[in-house]
Amino acid sequence: WRPILVPTVKLDTNLLGRRAARNGWYLAELIRHIPRACPVCLIGHSHGARVVASALHLMGGGVVQGVSHPHARANGRLIRTVFAASAVRHDWLNPGERYGRALCTASAVINLRNRHDAALLLYPLRHLFSGHSLGTTGFTQRDRSEMRGWSSKAREYDVTPLVGHRHM
Repeated sequence: WRPILVPTVKLDTNLLGRRAARNGWYLAELIRHIPRACPVCLIGHSHGARVVASALHLMGGGVVQGVSHPHARANGRLIRTVFAASAVRHDWLNPGERYGRALCTASAVINLRNRHDAALLLYPLRHLFSGHSLGTTGFTQRDRSEMRGWSSKAREYDVTPLVGHRHM
């Protein structure tokens, strides 16, 4: 009899989240070099949604992890955004929150919500009082209230019947 050894990879979701937020700076820099007349569509899946939210926030004049982007500004640029299975806390797009300048930069945000996403159902366990993800909970009534006029830019579609428990 031989024991079966299953290799495990320890993933630090907090580290991945911090890296994703930091990479938003590079995305904002890339968008800065695209001609202003060209519309941009950003699609972020899981931590990629955090990259997109971070970039939009920076382009709106926000600060991420103590860093701003002095040259990347939306300045009326058409930016449409899709979040799929987003590993972003549901209230982080509200004004005054972590990515509170993102909605003033985006022309439209579509959030694809999956209430049964197995990976994101663990999201609240990443640390005490961390809250639910935008990918599972979506925008709550309170979030929409706090967004005020920016709420009209955010649309949401429930993809639970199509995706089920899958994250990918």
